[in-house]
Amino acid sequence: MLVKSKKSWRTLKRGRMLFLFTAFSVSIDAYVAGLAYSIGNKPSLKHVAYVFAFTFIISLIALFIGRILSAYELFFKVFSALLFVFLGVKNLLIKEEKSDKVSAPIIGVGVGMDAGVACLSFAVSTYFAFAIAFVMSVFHGVFFLVGQHCAKLLKTAKRT
Repeated sequence: MLVKSKKSWRTLKRGRMLFLFTAFSVSIDAYVAGLAYSIGNKPSLKHVAYVFAFTFIISLIALFIGRILSAYELFFKVFSALLFVFLGVKNLLIKEEKSDKVSAPIIGVGVGMDAGVACLSFAVSTYFAFAIAFVMSVFHGVFFLVGQHCAKLLKTAKRT
């Protein structure tokens, strides 16, 4: 029978709290992306699904090959930021969106890359990698959804 000491239990508990805090803090950009995108466009669950899927996949990739990818951390941060700038300029220049085929995957990749960069700091086993990627995806998807609904509330308040 394996008995853990109180010290190792506290370390595990701190690690979980650090992970949840990290997932929360890196998900704030998903809120801003959802808010900014939905101010000019109709909120869509398709975008939330893209955010969830891309965040999950990119987080898994980052967790499994994190040592290799950590050398390119700055590149991933800059690339995901440029994706958001591209979407912002696109939304300013194109008032009425006819096709949503390009922006949904771009939002998913941009938000997902941010989660992937955060996952580079976690070195975990395969079992925990799926759990971490899932939690990061849920946080990002929920924050994006909340951002969409806040944009909807802003539109409603603006009309009154």
